Amino acid sequence: EFDITSANGKGYYVYLSETGQDGDYQLYDDVNFNAKGAHIRGLENDREYYVYLVFAENGVITERSEPVLIVPGK
Repeated sequence: EFDITSANGKGYYVYLSETGQDGDYQLYDDVNFNAKGAHIRGLENDREYYVYLVFAENGVITERSEPVLIVPGK
């Protein structure tokens, strides 16, 4: 669990990978943050993606979630 304390997502970033391998994650910016969390858009349905979130202050990452596997659906 990774609480989003900013309803607009300020300071939060999503990294996405199709393999889950270290070094394969890329910053993904088609994300909408709200009080319920991060809503990742633009992904292909029924395809596996690995995702983690980071929080950065003044350019320094202060929190990082564990990677999770997501499979967008219709």
